[in-house]
Amino acid sequence: MTTEGFIETSVCNRGRSRALGALAFVAVVAVGGCGGGENADEPVSPGAPASDAADGGTPFYIVDVEVGEPFNISNADGRTGIVTLHGIEIEPECSTDYGTVDAAEGTFVALDMELETTANPPTKYISSAWFDEETPDGYTRATPSTLGTCIADRDGFRSDPNPNSKYRGWVLVDVSNPASTLLMSDIWDGRSQPMVYRIPLR
Repeated sequence: MTTEGFIETSVCNRGRSRALGALAFVAVVAVGGCGGGENADEPVSPGAPASDAADGGTPFYIVDVEVGEPFNISNADGRTGIVTLHGIEIEPECSTDYGTVDAAEGTFVALDMELETTANPPTKYISSAWFDEETPDGYTRATPSTLGTCIADRDGFRSDPNPNSKYRGWVLVDVSNPASTLLMSDIWDGRSQPMVYRIPLR
């Protein structure tokens, strides 16, 4: 195994942060998003206002995620796959077998994730570039890019996904506060307002 597959860039992180900036003002209310409903992940109108929300005011483009519950992901062309978050490790034990491990800027979080793609798969594999952080005081911030050396001894997502395929691997994210919530989105979504999947860390 090499560490190449674990090098994750955040070249598009800032673009996603722009789309997610309004999240600091959103009430935390669960909305449906688990795999099952046919309309759960149809392309949404990018210009629809936040007032077009489910009861309670959560914008239509935010889906709350729980460990073990599959959820649909999509882009401008329709459904791209089903993702399941199998586990979260805060401050995972780092391997030194593949080189020196750079210290986290904040706290490392390892995510055990599974992706089953449709005939219209995501453009890019899941990496730290898919994640922003919503802090406990409500601010949205970009997560730093990470070298996956810490978890290089584990399976990871190494290449862009193929249609109708299944993948499972670990993603390393660096957060400023382990009590934060992760905001996952496909930044290659193709919509001006991509879908956002909110993952509490605790």
